[in-house]
Amino acid sequence: MGLHLLNGLNCQLTQTTVLGTDNQAVIKALGNQRSHAGQYILDAIHKSAEQLHAKQDQLINREDRIQAIEAGDNWVGRRRGVIDLQVHWVLGHQDFEPNEKADEEAKKAAKGDSSKAKLLPSILRKRLPLSVSALRQGNMAKLSKRWTRRWKSSPRESLLKTIDNTAPSKKYLRIIGDLYRRQASLLFQLCSGHAGLNHHLFRIRRSESPSCPHCHGITVETPQATC
Repeated sequence: MGLHLLNGLNCQLTQTTVLGTDNQAVIKALGNQRSHAGQYILDAIHKSAEQLHAKQDQLINREDRIQAIEAGDNWVGRRRGVIDLQVHWVLGHQDFEPNEKADEEAKKAAKGDSSKAKLLPSILRKRLPLSVSALRQGNMAKLSKRWTRRWKSSPRESLLKTIDNTAPSKKYLRIIGDLYRRQASLLFQLCSGHAGLNHHLFRIRRSESPSCPHCHGITVETPQATC
């Protein structure tokens, strides 16, 4: 947007022209020629910078350009190296007035209070393409929330909570990372209370008693209480 405003000026930029941003990722991406997510935005920025250089070239060398055209010569304007254009990083939310003002305008635009379409850069006059990466991350976040909600309403949640109160989390996946499938299955059976112990076997009518056979009927054989 800053480049778009500069392109709208009809005066020579004789001193260093500085654009400030608190986004370090953007600054690094501008100097990296490899493809990035949202590459079309970076391309639009580079194109706008070239247009600014070309316009300044016309203003600075106006007389030479007119003479060349009158003489029938082909005038080729320079698109780089005409002005000293720099992009600087500034601290965000540090009472830097220009940055605070830009932040206020960005919030207004996010709420729909934007400039008229004809006053905006062409890339902002229509809806920006959706990022596949952002859509995938958003979908995974929704699935994670749905999974957590369904797990919290499961009757198994209270049982597992007595063993692992961090569930649902990635802790279990880290624990079974180096185990074989059979070992991981046995561990989950113990955690869920569906192991081959008398308490569970009695509940599904596969054992005559829920008690531990080594405790003389005193203790119920569960994952939490075994000899």
